[in-house]
Amino acid sequence: MTRLWAVKHPYYCSESNWFSNECYTEVASWEDFGMRNSEPELNLLFRWDWRGPTNDDGEPVEFSADETVKESVLQTFWMQQRKGKFVCFEVKVSRSEEPEIREWLASRLPHVLALWTPLIPGGAA
Repeated sequence: MTRLWAVKHPYYCSESNWFSNECYTEVASWEDFGMRNSEPELNLLFRWDWRGPTNDDGEPVEFSADETVKESVLQTFWMQQRKGKFVCFEVKVSRSEEPEIREWLASRLPHVLALWTPLIPGGAA
């Protein structure tokens, strides 16, 4: 099983929005992340990135062997569909929270797949 912090998506997603300065929110902890209970139909989670610690130049550095490193963030990227609003949340997380975070991300997957299933070969029409 690939660890969430080891996933490297092929391109980045901006945390900002040219149209508004109000799209980016920092959250102090996974426990404080209120979007976990949001409605998938209204709040479409379309991307996530687990980012580890960085050096003074903003370049990623390798995690230490200590699994409790607290310098990670989970970035989640959303479209609030009824409002037509893009938002990004950056949540401070630790590696020990990965099982719960993985389960939550997996719970969002069926909604995204339902949007694209008609295009998947052999998918429902």
